[in-house]
Amino acid sequence: MVRPMSSGTVFAVALLVLVLGALAAGSSRPRSGPLRVLLLGDSLAVGLSRTLRAELLPRAELTTLAREGESLEGYRRAHPREFIPPGRWDAVLVSFGVNDFAAGRGSTARESFAANVTALHWEAGQDRDLRLVWLVPPEMPALPGCQGWVRRTLAGVDPTIAGHAFALEPPALELSPDRIHPTPLGYQRWAEWIAERFRP
Repeated sequence: MVRPMSSGTVFAVALLVLVLGALAAGSSRPRSGPLRVLLLGDSLAVGLSRTLRAELLPRAELTTLAREGESLEGYRRAHPREFIPPGRWDAVLVSFGVNDFAAGRGSTARESFAANVTALHWEAGQDRDLRLVWLVPPEMPALPGCQGWVRRTLAGVDPTIAGHAFALEPPALELSPDRIHPTPLGYQRWAEWIAERFRP
């Protein structure tokens, strides 16, 4: 399911297909070749990238900047000048929030996460051709409430800042025994599902 970055408006999956599938045609940049996609995130992004790269080809080329155990707060401290590394990216996929949630679930933790989310959206919004897509984590029995915590934070972003940002919720995924990370089959299904949104 695709959700907008603000409440009150319903976006169909078809809209994200249109937005991503038509990026090349609608961009003001001179373009030849595949779309350039950046994946930022945590261990979910690490596991997902292994199959997503193959699924996106030849429509898009994937670059991954992810680390196990990474939180958005930690990523921000490591990259104080900018969230998004230099490059002419067409889309940035973001998988953060699980470790922010695990580190602290009080109002302070959520406010910190929300502030970093807003800063990331503001930075992405400086490039009108860039699409920011949040990969909402799957339901995790080992971290109950995590998915909703991330979803509510994203929904609270000021719509004037959110710009061309979307929240993409995963289908039901098979999880590994840790009840957090998908199994190889789960990652494969997730990658295929995301790749479908990049097809014209």
